[in-house]
Amino acid sequence: MRSARIVTILGAFCACSLAGCSGGADRSEASPPPVTSFWGEDLSALDSMALVPGGRVRASPFREAVWVRPFLLDRFEVTVGAFRSFVESTGHRPEDPEAAGLWKQVFATGPDPGQPMVYVSLRDAEAYAHHLGKRLPTEAEWEAAAGGRKGFSYPWGQLFHRNRCNTVELGLRAATLVGTFESGRSEDGCYDLCGNVSEWTSTAVLSFPGKDEILEGYALRGQVVKGGSFGTGKKKAQARAYSLEEPRNFSNVLGFRCAMDLDSSIVARIVERLTSGTQEHRVLAASRLGCLDPTVSGLPLRNALLGDKSERVRLAAREALLRLRQDAEPLAREALDSLLTEPMLRDLLGPEPEDVPLEPEPSAESWEDPNSLVPDWTDPILEGEAGKEHEGTPPPRKDTDAPPGDGEPPR
Repeated sequence: MRSARIVTILGAFCACSLAGCSGGADRSEASPPPVTSFWGEDLSALDSMALVPGGRVRASPFREAVWVRPFLLDRFEVTVGAFRSFVESTGHRPEDPEAAGLWKQVFATGPDPGQPMVYVSLRDAEAYAHHLGKRLPTEAEWEAAAGGRKGFSYPWGQLFHRNRCNTVELGLRAATLVGTFESGRSEDGCYDLCGNVSEWTSTAVLSFPGKDEILEGYALRGQVVKGGSFGTGKKKAQARAYSLEEPRNFSNVLGFRCAMDLDSSIVARIVERLTSGTQEHRVLAASRLGCLDPTVSGLPLRNALLGDKSERVRLAAREALLRLRQDAEPLAREALDSLLTEPMLRDLLGPEPEDVPLEPEPSAESWEDPNSLVPDWTDPILEGEAGKEHEGTPPPRKDTDAPPGDGEPPR
């Protein structure tokens, strides 16, 4: 009986020690503080979106060069699970009745809920976006997100690496779970902007003034689709490449993601986080303010650089101010520099950046327009027995050109 009591006491002592007990101290003090969303509960839907700084997007065959304002873009393609929830809650039906059976098959026995939703027309995609208070990105916005600030051909840089995306070169012949390719993420945090499934944009092309002879044999009007897919090669997956589709079309290689404008409440929340958030939130807020209009973000960043107690936050504010001064147009730069007159700020920020000359526009003749979404294989769902020869997933080959650390996606 005595030995049993000793065992009991020892067990209680060990359990108390492991739980962090110390005399009469309050155990709640040892619990880590709850992790809160950067955006807060009222704007928690934005946690799944990335802030894209925008900037100048070079001309294409159907438009002049444009300046894209900062905006929010879904980090992932819309998934089967998210679209199924939308259909169940709203009763939305596909624009084309033939897609109804495909949706039913996808929802019931189809891919994992984390796979990108396909077989959606432009109207279906717009209905989903509108339900969430979002919209589809424009073609120029999509290119700004995929090419980044330097206008690269791919989200990670200028050179193609097949292990960073799901295109024909990888050999999977099927869509993967969204976000599979960590090394293919854009600098703003968006996944699958190269390959997996192509994506609708809100941009419609009605004509190519003066360029019809260059595009002979291609579609000359339609809705712009971006990104390439598992059924297309690397050229069609470049940030500047595009395809044209009839708005009513749907296929197993065509999906979408949503965008959102930066309204005053969103900007105000970023400024609030810079002044009263946790250290991690203040660092993130400084980085995001570096993407916005200098007339809005210049003063909060200046105050953080001069007064924040955290060296990390001050460093983030400095980098954001440098980015603003480098990227701002002349008038906006003058407004920003009017805030930065203190000698200490000049020492921290250095001399004014020199104007970088714009790259010359590519000639129309240099374009190889990849405007066909026809995959290099037959869809088993749409074609029945005709697709059997392509069933199964061939093992991807070893990529000798991939940088160290790039692994194959899960199969």
